[in-house]
Amino acid sequence: MLREGEDPHCAITPAETAWRDGTADSAIAATAELGRNLLGAAACLISWRDHGRSGVARAVRRLVTPEAARAEAALARLEAAHQKGDEDCTFIEIESECIGAIAWQGGASAVIVVAGATPAPRTKYKASLELLANAALARVTSASSAASLLFWRERTAEISSKAAEDAKKRDRNEAAQFELEKIARDAAGMPERRRRVLFGSAIARILNCERWILAAPSAGGLRIGAASHGISVGSKIPADSAAAAVERSGKTLIRVPSLARSGKFWEDKWLGLSWIVLPIGPVVAVLASPDVASEDFRLRAENLAIRAGAIVRGWIAEEQARQSRALAQRLALRMFSAVDEERARIARDLHDDQAQLLAAVQIALEGGTGKARAIFMKVAAELRARTRELKAPTLGAATLSQALEGELARLRDAGIDARLIHGARPRGIDRAIEQLCWQVAREALANVARHSNASRVEVAIEPGVHILRMVVRDNGHGFAADSPDRPSMGLAGLRERLELMGGALRIESGPSGTILTAEIPEPA
Repeated sequence: MLREGEDPHCAITPAETAWRDGTADSAIAATAELGRNLLGAAACLISWRDHGRSGVARAVRRLVTPEAARAEAALARLEAAHQKGDEDCTFIEIESECIGAIAWQGGASAVIVVAGATPAPRTKYKASLELLANAALARVTSASSAASLLFWRERTAEISSKAAEDAKKRDRNEAAQFELEKIARDAAGMPERRRRVLFGSAIARILNCERWILAAPSAGGLRIGAASHGISVGSKIPADSAAAAVERSGKTLIRVPSLARSGKFWEDKWLGLSWIVLPIGPVVAVLASPDVASEDFRLRAENLAIRAGAIVRGWIAEEQARQSRALAQRLALRMFSAVDEERARIARDLHDDQAQLLAAVQIALEGGTGKARAIFMKVAAELRARTRELKAPTLGAATLSQALEGELARLRDAGIDARLIHGARPRGIDRAIEQLCWQVAREALANVARHSNASRVEVAIEPGVHILRMVVRDNGHGFAADSPDRPSMGLAGLRERLELMGGALRIESGPSGTILTAEIPEPA
């Protein structure tokens, strides 16, 4: 009868069981008893060998008899002769009281000796002994073949079972990797707290853990960044906890009741006495499961931690890059604001000091010639022009839309059809961003008026997600890269500002007009 779950093709036969359990000797002993009864002998002995295995089966009328002793001696001599190769016949008359026969095949052999047999024709002895020797040999080879078959069946079953287990583990790892990659895609752009909850829940689900903690390093040590229901998020994790030890060592720590210390871990309060702590990049995961003592669970958990660590490090690198970009934008805005303020201060100083000096000179020369007066008037006009150049254009109290409408009105006065397609975002735009946008538009419109010979110009402001895009289009004659009408140095300076902030300034020009596009990122 097969046991539950047993493969019927790998069932063990009685012959295999007899050989494996050492009871094959009984079958050969039955052959010896058959030979003794067939020949009416006092003793019948069968010695067998097969590939390192050997044995002797005895069938005697009484244990201690002269016939039995003669049979033992005759069997020893006949075996020795066969091993040396001196005897190659199948039927031998050893003494008047003993006769024997040998049967062999490959490395297997059976030697039979009979003593004290009932008188009978020699041909009967020969036929009977050869038949008995071959029967014993068949028993030996059959049992050996069955044992070999059993060995390979068991070995094949073992290999198949291991292959099936390996395939199951591979499928499980691939499924875990697929789920982690899906989470990485789904979590892109999510707030950090939401991302941690999604990630911790996925790891707990893959490893079939009901309670879990995801701890992240902070300025004051580890803090709970996300956790299963009932665990306080945001609280600090003690420095003597298992999670803190794993963060310092980078090695997995397992807690099971059978290995419990006298003192309790901090994690025991939240997760009980069966949990595992895994380093996942710079993050530490604490997972509660009754299976933590299993070697298979530990290997699965550590393999998952390696795969998840790469995703966590990628997220952290993205966050650090985002923070660096935001910092660079803030520094750039602050630097440019400081430059503009300094230019305005220089302009005020020039105006106050030099204007007063010129006024005094003018008063002193009131009675002079007209020529002197004209010269000094020219100097004053030049000084005022230089002052205007030093002073950076500012919005003042106006909104971006109002300032742009003012510039477009001047173009319309010059006969150019100038339009503002969209106004700036109604609220929430940073004032420094508005100022930079205004400077770009002012410089672009100045180039249109001076160089393009355009009859129409449009300014469009297109708010996006964390970015402000401004487009200036005209229908002028355009310019070549080496043309004297190419954009001024002012636009080159504005391009540098935008690139430093992570933005861009693109100019596309051709015979039908020019399109200037400025992308200005807003600080998060």
